[in-house]
Amino acid sequence: MKRLLGIIGVGIVITVIVSCSASKNTGLSRRVQAFKTQYNTYYNGSEAFKDGYMAQRDGNKDNYMEMLPYYMIANKNTVNLGSGQFDRAIEKSQKAIKQHSITKKPEVSASKRRTAKGKAWLAQKEYNPFLHKAWFLMGNAQFQKGEFFEAASTFAYIQRLYSTKPNIVAKARVLEAKCYAEMDWIYDAEDLIARAERDSFPTSLNGAKAAILADCQIRQQRYEEAIPNVQKAIKRQKGSKEKARLYFLLGQLYHEVGQDEEAFKAFKKVYSKNPPYELEFNARIKQSEVLSKGQSKQMIAKLKRMAKSSKNKDYLDQVYYAIGNIYLANGDTTHALYAYKDGVEKSTRNGIEKGVVWLHLGQLYWDREEFVKAQPCYAGVLSVFDKDRDDYKEVNERSRILDELLPHASAVELQDSLQLLAQMDSVERMKVIKNIIEELKKKEREEEKKAAEAANAARNPQGDPQNPAMQRPGMNNQTPAEWYFYNQTVVQSGKTEFQRLWGQRQLADDWRRNNKTVLALDDE
Repeated sequence: MKRLLGIIGVGIVITVIVSCSASKNTGLSRRVQAFKTQYNTYYNGSEAFKDGYMAQRDGNKDNYMEMLPYYMIANKNTVNLGSGQFDRAIEKSQKAIKQHSITKKPEVSASKRRTAKGKAWLAQKEYNPFLHKAWFLMGNAQFQKGEFFEAASTFAYIQRLYSTKPNIVAKARVLEAKCYAEMDWIYDAEDLIARAERDSFPTSLNGAKAAILADCQIRQQRYEEAIPNVQKAIKRQKGSKEKARLYFLLGQLYHEVGQDEEAFKAFKKVYSKNPPYELEFNARIKQSEVLSKGQSKQMIAKLKRMAKSSKNKDYLDQVYYAIGNIYLANGDTTHALYAYKDGVEKSTRNGIEKGVVWLHLGQLYWDREEFVKAQPCYAGVLSVFDKDRDDYKEVNERSRILDELLPHASAVELQDSLQLLAQMDSVERMKVIKNIIEELKKKEREEEKKAAEAANAARNPQGDPQNPAMQRPGMNNQTPAEWYFYNQTVVQSGKTEFQRLWGQRQLADDWRRNNKTVLALDDE
């Protein structure tokens, strides 16, 4: 009897499994396949996607000295974060679609009267009621990986596959537009949004629509149009860190259109969301900048107090950049130059922030026709800027011009200085010479101190890979190794460092010697 009951039980289980397979299309099979999709492959893929997104969010490094991109994925270094988790999410999505898709038409009695709703249900191409989420997961994972074209193709296919489901079609169109915006296909993105709005458009997509329109408008520098869309997107944005970042962007937009009071309020909301310290710090700096009109002395004093704090030692380039901007806004070019120089000299990072300060300093020297001083600034900018930046071509051209101009401009400056000294009386001349000697001694002491600190850091017994002294200037430890001269960023960084140590030297024997007279006497 027990054996008979066991055989009957196994038979029932086999019958249920066969009747609920993806090759069948019954009410039970659809529910079973949806259940298996949701709590097996889709669940694992969804968890992997969340891990990848968290890795990107926590590892993202924005350049707060320039307008933030709407989506953090637009930052070049963020794309590589979490890629393994996104690959797993894509793999699990594809597995769910392959194993649990139900495309066979259900068996319906021919004599049964069909309503319009029934006809639409029979016309669909996919009958697993949960599977559309696996499709969206795959497209979103491709987007976060930076595979925008592949993601757009996925969302376009979803629209065809679920053509009888207007809400799914609308969501897929909006996400396809998001991909187009990241590829700078602005017209196509806005056209897709407009098409989605003409058809059935659920209110749940209003936040995503506002975000994509804001992204398009910011890319085209239509800042005034972007402000209301960013405000709408913030209301529907989940996560306090994400909201804090968007409030910072909103403050930048207000500042660009001259609404500094609103900008101040937006920056204040940043640190009310308890963001990471770097974001909060930059929001406070921006508040000082937008309030500088009429009270520039107080704001500069506040920024200098921030510079003295030990916890801000890694952000001094940004502090002095803000001070320089305040001076420049008030027409004080001289003090702006001093502030930008402090920002370059006191910077502990060799990243994009330092490059922005270098660029502003070089532009001021260029405008003042002080080409000898402008040349190392532009060379420094090239050592940290990526080639895909919009202003890279102009910076590169100016750097090339200055490299050719430097020997001639240096000779002119030297002769002017010598003739000026020759026209002075002996007392004034000796006073100038003593000042020059003191400056040189001071500079040598500072360089010796920096060299000693670098040597101590290099002898770090732990071999800390995060130690700046263990890295070549302009190099990123995460980038694959390549020959020095194939990496133009590293070559430019080396050139800048050489000029800082040795100045402009001709390619000749004994180039280290400034005075060749002693060498000539030795030869004789």
